[in-house]
Amino acid sequence: MDEPHQPDPHDDEEYQPSSLARRVPIPKLFESVEKEGPFTECLQCGANLLDSGRQYVIEKVFRGPEAIIELAMCLNCRDESGQCMSAESAEAMQAFFDARVSFSGRIDELLLRREPAAESGAIDDWVDRCMFSGQPRSEMREYQVVALCSGQEIIRDFFPIMISGEVMKELAEVLSEQTKGWMDDFIETNFGMPPEFCEPPEFRPVLI
Repeated sequence: MDEPHQPDPHDDEEYQPSSLARRVPIPKLFESVEKEGPFTECLQCGANLLDSGRQYVIEKVFRGPEAIIELAMCLNCRDESGQCMSAESAEAMQAFFDARVSFSGRIDELLLRREPAAESGAIDDWVDRCMFSGQPRSEMREYQVVALCSGQEIIRDFFPIMISGEVMKELAEVLSEQTKGWMDDFIETNFGMPPEFCEPPEFRPVLI
């Protein structure tokens, strides 16, 4: 049987978790540094995220101990933003994920084989190593974490994930120039980071 595609929050307004998914309190790693606490509203539409029951994505990009980019966005706005990505880039990103990580294998490993962590509120096994390379987060200068949330909880199944800076560079290389331009504009508009900040020898944050 073919391996199913990885879950994509861009596909539908309401993401359908696996049957093994659990909801756990959002840990400090996924809180806002700027707000000194939980993300409370969508970056794009300003909708309340904590009390509305709607699903949303949190992304944070770290350079050393500092979160240089952080955002929370409801899935409806995430879907609209995803439409700015070229079809070529969307297909390339999906192929990158499909070729290098198993959706069912990740869930089986984290939620079935590691029962103690699966039964607690911990997310360490999800984010302490790069999902693609296995490199420990403690050894990285740059990395990105992504979580799918609902209210004040993380939906813990395939997500949350952590991606090393090295893999982020590889992922950026498969994107079209059109998509890179859109991401540069998005980052500069929302976070005041000029495009040259993301060029080699630095790394380019990739919105997942």
